[in-house]
Amino acid sequence: MWGVAQGGLRGGDTDRVIRDFVSQTQVSFDVVRDDEGSYSSFRRALQEASVSPFPLDVLIDGSGRLVSVRGEYDPEALRREIEAALR
Repeated sequence: MWGVAQGGLRGGDTDRVIRDFVSQTQVSFDVVRDDEGSYSSFRRALQEASVSPFPLDVLIDGSGRLVSVRGEYDPEALRREIEAALR
């Protein structure tokens, strides 16, 4: 079994800020709050490596293993990575 999900992650925001963001942007995907600050640490590491955290495609396989992190949207590369992960 496999699938693809899209979501948003907000680090350090309150529920109200997240609700306002969703209302203003009309996003059609789930947005979750990062209470532990894990994403903030991850974002700092990306910025130190001169990689923009927005947008960010993270591909995780069915075992929870990180397959790839892509800072620039490239639909063909993402498709190839998904197909390879499904093999």
